[in-house]
Amino acid sequence: MSSIAVQHSLLYNAFDSDIWKVLSSKLPVGPNNRLKSINICKHNVEHYLAIKGLIVSDINAARSSFKILFILLSIDLIQNEVQNKKLIGVRVSFVLRGEMKSYNLAVRGYYPSIDQLESDIPASDLLIQWCSQILSEFEIDAKRDILTSCTDSGSDVKKALEKVLPTQCEWCVSHLTHLALADAFGSSLDPSRSQNVAVREVITKCQKVIESLNKSKTMKHTFEERCAKEIGKVLKVRNSPTHRWSSLDDVLARLLRIWDHIIFAYNHHQS
Repeated sequence: MSSIAVQHSLLYNAFDSDIWKVLSSKLPVGPNNRLKSINICKHNVEHYLAIKGLIVSDINAARSSFKILFILLSIDLIQNEVQNKKLIGVRVSFVLRGEMKSYNLAVRGYYPSIDQLESDIPASDLLIQWCSQILSEFEIDAKRDILTSCTDSGSDVKKALEKVLPTQCEWCVSHLTHLALADAFGSSLDPSRSQNVAVREVITKCQKVIESLNKSKTMKHTFEERCAKEIGKVLKVRNSPTHRWSSLDDVLARLLRIWDHIIFAYNHHQS
C-alpha cells in the first residue's frame, strides 16, 4: 500500500489502478476478519489529506513571513530498474520560524504521453510542466515562490531549473562528493574509465577474496569457527558494489580486521 501511494502520489488515483485491485483482494477485509469495518480507501485518502494539510499550512506560514521568494526546489529523475519505470521526485525546503523545513512532496511515475514526446516541446519544458502540477497540489506557484534549486548534473533537469523556470541553481554536494570519491577510488562502473587503476585493482582483489570465502562452505565454516574462538563472535564478511564508495570504508575496515582469520581458513582449506 505504501508503494502504491508513493508511486501514484495522489491516493485518489491509486485505488483505480489494477495493482490496487490485486492487492485489495488479498487484504483481510470481510465478515470473518477484524478489518471488516475499516474502509481502507477512505483511511488512506484521509491520511494523505491530513499530511498534505500540514505541509500547506507550513508553506503558507513561511510565505506570510518572507513576502519574497523563499523555497529551495530539488528535482530528481529516478530509474526504477526493478519495474523498468522512470520516477520524478520533488522536494521543497524552506525556513519557518528559524527552523529548516524539508518535505518530499512526491515520488511518482514520470510518463509523458506519446504526443508529448513526439511534439516540439523540449524535455526540460515537459519536466517543468510535470513538476509544476505537483507543486500546485501544495499551493506552490513556481514563479512566485521558488528562489533556488538543487539537482544532479543531468542536462535536462539542469536546463529545466536554470533556463525554463529559471532559478538560482545550487550544486548538489552529495553528487559532487560521490563523483570525487568515485575518481579517487577508481570505482567507475566502466573499468576502462577508471581514474585510479591501482586502487581499482586493490578493491577488485579484495572483492575476489570475499567472493571466494562466501562461495566455499568448508572455508567459510573454518573461518567462522576461528572468529568465534579468537574474537568471541562470528563477524560477517562485508561486500559492496564497486561504485558504492560510501560503503567501501566498512568493507575494507572489516577485511583488515579479519584478514588473519581468512588466511587461516584458506590455508586450512588448501591442506
